[in-house]
Amino acid sequence: IQIQFRFNSDSIQIQFRFTSDSLQIQFRFNSDSIVTPIA
Repeated sequence: IQIQFRFNSDSIQIQFRFTSDSLQIQFRFNSDSIVTPIA
């Protein structure tokens, strides 16, 4: 399951990724990329 939010005007991308084991939240601000895995 993948939930993705995109704000093209500010190039902000919030991505939620649900797998059987883990939850991964990914924040992207322009060129910067922040990945936060949650066990």
